[in-house]
Amino acid sequence: MVRLRNMICFLMAAQWTILVLAAQNTGPIGVADEPNAIQTATPLPPELLTRAPQNLDEVRLLEQHVQGLLKKIRPATVALSGGSGVVVSKDGFVLTCAHVNQRPGRTITVTFPDGKRVKAITLGNNHGIDAGMAKITEPGEYPFVPIGSSADVQPGQWCLATGYPVSFHRGHQPAVRLGRVIVNKQRIIVSDCLIMGGDSGGPLLDLFGNVIGINSRVNNSLDTNIHVPVDEYRVNWDRFVASQDWSDQNPRTYMGITRDSEFEQVRIAMIKAGSPAERAGIQIGDTITAFDDQSIANFDELLKHMNRHKPKDTVRLSVQRGSETLHITIELADWPQG
Repeated sequence: MVRLRNMICFLMAAQWTILVLAAQNTGPIGVADEPNAIQTATPLPPELLTRAPQNLDEVRLLEQHVQGLLKKIRPATVALSGGSGVVVSKDGFVLTCAHVNQRPGRTITVTFPDGKRVKAITLGNNHGIDAGMAKITEPGEYPFVPIGSSADVQPGQWCLATGYPVSFHRGHQPAVRLGRVIVNKQRIIVSDCLIMGGDSGGPLLDLFGNVIGINSRVNNSLDTNIHVPVDEYRVNWDRFVASQDWSDQNPRTYMGITRDSEFEQVRIAMIKAGSPAERAGIQIGDTITAFDDQSIANFDELLKHMNRHKPKDTVRLSVQRGSETLHITIELADWPQG
C-alpha cells in the first residue's frame, strides 16, 4: 500500500510539474535538428520505459529525462483552429485528427509555442478513425519531431501527450501530461494521459520523443484517453497528401482468412473464395507463425503487421501445416467493399 500510495503521489506530482513547466517556459524556440536521434541530458535506463520508479532516484531520473524531451517536443506542438497538431517534417507537414481538420482544402492558421503564426491548408482525412493531415504553405524550415511506430507499443509503456486544452492560456507552451499506455489494439491506442477539449490532434509520444499516436477523444472515464495510432498515417500517407476524404473503419489490408477462435495461435478456419490467401495456396487448418520473418503468436499480432502494409504489398508468411513448415508469398489486397 505504501508503494502504491507513493506511486500515485508521484504521478500526480509529475503531471502537475510538467504542466507548470510548460506554462512557465516561454523562451525562444529553434528549429529541431537531427529529429531521429532526440537526445536528453540524462539517458533513461531501458527498464524504466515500462515500469514504475522504485525509489526517489529513479523518480528524479524519469523527471530529468522528460524535461530533456520537452525541449524537442514542445516546439513542434502547434495550435490549430479548434484543436492541436504536431509538425512532423522540416517543410511543415502537420498531423492532427479529422474532426479538427473537418475537410480538405480549408485555409487554417498554425500557431507555434513562441507565438509565430503561419498559414496552412488542410489535406486528407480518414473520418472512420479520426485521422487528418495539414501542410504549412508558407516557405521555411519548421521545428518538428519524428514519426515513430505504433505497432510495437506495449501496454505499461510510459508516454507523453501534448496539446492545447481549451482552458490553457494560448500564450504559454503546450501542456504536457505523463502517463502510460493501457491498450494498443487494432487501430486504437488507449492511455491514461489526461487529455481534454482542445488537445485533439496533439501528439502522443514515447520516451524517445517519437510520435506514436494522435490525440482523438476521451471516454467517460478519466483514464480512457483515445489516440489514433501513428502507423495509420504512415501507411496512408499518399492518400492524406492527395487530400482524399474517406471513412475507413475496416483493416486497410485484406488476406481473406478467418481464424479458428478455439486456438490462441493464428489457425485458419475459413478462406474466402478468390481471396489472396486462396490464391497463395493457404489451406484450412494451416497455422501462420511468422510474417516477413517476424514471429507472431496471435491474431492481434498478425493484424498489426498487416496494418503496416498497403494493398498490393507482397509479404512472406511462415505456415505450419502438420509437421511441415512452409514459406508462402502472398500479395495483400484492399479490403473488399460491401
